[in-house]
Amino acid sequence: MKEKNWQYLIPAEIVNSDLPESLQENEVWKNDIYTVFVRRKQMFKGVPCSMTWLSIKRNDKEPCRDWRHFQWIKNQLCGAEKEGCELYPAESRLTDGSNQYHLWVLDDPKVKFQFGFTTQRNISRYPFQGGKQRQFPDNMLPKDINDCENRLEEMLKQYSLIQKLQK
Repeated sequence: MKEKNWQYLIPAEIVNSDLPESLQENEVWKNDIYTVFVRRKQMFKGVPCSMTWLSIKRNDKEPCRDWRHFQWIKNQLCGAEKEGCELYPAESRLTDGSNQYHLWVLDDPKVKFQFGFTTQRNISRYPFQGGKQRQFPDNMLPKDINDCENRLEEMLKQYSLIQKLQK
């Protein structure tokens, strides 16, 4: 089933005067699904550059866990080549008072986290190895999808050859 087109976030105004003053100073972005508070140029000890904090919530305040949506939010608000992460903290540092999700994004695109996948970009319209994946909305189909799928197909052929040689 094809997904409906993704609506890009647009700047929004804070209409809730009950928010703490510190949150009223943030940028606010919104689309039909999410509201995102943005605080830029955050400095953290031991991090080699400033970071941008994205605080994401669904407009209906229900839980959400859509990695692809969070990736698109990060790309639009911070940049496609900047890396971000979500932290699962020690219980002693836990903040969990609402269905709000937090990403911290490195501001310098040359700085990369020293963990995670280190291979080239691997994306496809089709699930990997019997998995399940939904289709991209028409307006979010990656421009390099054909190149990526061709490269993946070639890798799978090479992998099959290696398996045959090992038998």
